[in-house]
Amino acid sequence: MTLRPLPISTRAFGGEGVETYSRRLATRNHTDNKAIEYALRGRGLLPSTAAHSPDRLQAWRDLGGLHQSMFTTPQESNGGRITDRDLCARCCQGQSAHGRLPHAGFVCLRHRHWIGVRQRTVDQFPEALSAERHFRTHLAPRGVFFDAFAMQLGLDCSAAGICRSLLLERSRRTGIGDLAILLYPEQVAFARLVSQRKFLDVVANSDVERKQRHTVVQSAVRAILPGAKNGQTWRAVARIWTVSEGLAGLNAQATRDASYPVDDVYQLLRFSSLRPNGTQ
Repeated sequence: MTLRPLPISTRAFGGEGVETYSRRLATRNHTDNKAIEYALRGRGLLPSTAAHSPDRLQAWRDLGGLHQSMFTTPQESNGGRITDRDLCARCCQGQSAHGRLPHAGFVCLRHRHWIGVRQRTVDQFPEALSAERHFRTHLAPRGVFFDAFAMQLGLDCSAAGICRSLLLERSRRTGIGDLAILLYPEQVAFARLVSQRKFLDVVANSDVERKQRHTVVQSAVRAILPGAKNGQTWRAVARIWTVSEGLAGLNAQATRDASYPVDDVYQLLRFSSLRPNGTQ
């Protein structure tokens, strides 16, 4: 049975999930979403109120007069989890909305707006816009999303190893003081590195001499973080090396035991040719 739309329509924002949309739609119609769902259950029109049950999603599509494609963004793609997050405040006209944006990293390119924890404009920071384009081209299509382990590792390595004078220059030039924003170019670069097949096939391969693997890690990290007297490149090298050594050990053990871990670190090997059925 198709429900009739509520009297006052409400636009759904791109990627928005049912939770915030149902609240906004109900509020505009002078009620709340829980009261509406309670009434529907009482009339036998909502068999399930589980968060993402097909019945509940369809009910709110009907009540909002929405297209059938709304609330259909998957929770997983290409081996990566797609997490709900705050949407761009400018896209949402200042309203609070949450949803899944599998194509986007931390920048709304339409508005040149940072969509991390503290949203703000980044139109004076072209490096962040360029990093976002790289994210959308090279990472998101392969299942590396904004909160993936590769991105978390990238932020950690960037914060540990970047040249402080470079951060100061960026902050003065852009007026941005948020470290996460200033580190975004390097964060994306590191995420690309640790999900690169050519890199992983060497540094995570226990059959390759340890010294050679370490040299590859050093060279790759220094290419992302050019050396400077007040830089701490060695800290980033240490972090990538620790992960590489862990991967090499896990892969050797998994191959020997034919038992493959499901933890986030080991999942990096899906981008290599080392893991059975690995993908590029």
